[in-house]
Amino acid sequence: MVRKKKKKNINITIVFFVLIIPLLIYVNYNIWQERTEKVERIERLEEEIERELYQKSYLKAEAGSEDKIDIIERIAREQLLLKREGEEVIVISREEEEEEEGEEKEEEKGFWENLLDVLP
Repeated sequence: MVRKKKKKNINITIVFFVLIIPLLIYVNYNIWQERTEKVERIERLEEEIERELYQKSYLKAEAGSEDKIDIIERIAREQLLLKREGEEVIVISREEEEEEEGEEKEEEKGFWENLLDVLP
């Protein structure tokens, strides 16, 4: 009886080492591979974030460096209708815009709407 138990224990041990251990090694390798890919992706994304933050700070600094005189001059030309030498100011009245919009609406009518306008 003792011999059968020893033989059975040896068989279970062999099955364990032959089947289970390679399976665990395979699964562990796959997990390691996925982890390294994700770590590399995280590093790339962190570098991209760093570049974007640098670009953002650069653009903020560039926008803040515009002279106040240039800003005041641009606002005066746009809102107060002032001009530089050699420039002309063009004013578009509201009535002209409404007339143009009305003409555009007529042009946008479909085939059936134009047909109904023609028929008595």
